[in-house]
Amino acid sequence: QKETYMKLGKQLQYIRKQKNITQEALAGAMGVSTKAVSKWEKDLLLPDISTLCKLSDFFGVSMDRLAGRPTKGEFMVCDADPLARKSIETILKQDGYRCTCTCGSETQLFANMKKFLPHIVFLDAHLQEKNGLTILQHIKKTYKTVKVIIVTADISKETQKFAVKYGADAYITKPFVPSHILQASKQVL
Repeated sequence: QKETYMKLGKQLQYIRKQKNITQEALAGAMGVSTKAVSKWEKDLLLPDISTLCKLSDFFGVSMDRLAGRPTKGEFMVCDADPLARKSIETILKQDGYRCTCTCGSETQLFANMKKFLPHIVFLDAHLQEKNGLTILQHIKKTYKTVKVIIVTADISKETQKFAVKYGADAYITKPFVPSHILQASKQVL
């Protein structure tokens, strides 16, 4: 139990910083003192179970992730093609990953990323409202630890080159087979 307790403080601090939230803001949202948040992060005090649930909801992460327990990972899919979204979601869920969002636009993706910080984003290189590579750049700049896997029908070397240049962690071309999705997920985590 001490090991999980130690992981909680470090994980809480890590997630808070990823979301660019101060200890003061978190304390206000949880209805506790800043000193309590500091003690949580230093592993000197453990939040009660109802506060842990509130923290999980506030940060948009699972209790397992909040506690630093090993999981396969949480992911989002942003692809203009509903069939591609559903296929990726099904493949990963069947292998034990947790889907926090599937969407078809940049607006939906970023609205959900503010609520739920995934480990991986599967991103189409060409969305209707904005180029996926521009979105990739924004994700990598704003959410430094989030891995991005480009999934696209675009097989051009130029797109692959820019994807790598802008920080893509993997590049999969459509049509894909389940093993490509699973292999890329395991490699980036």
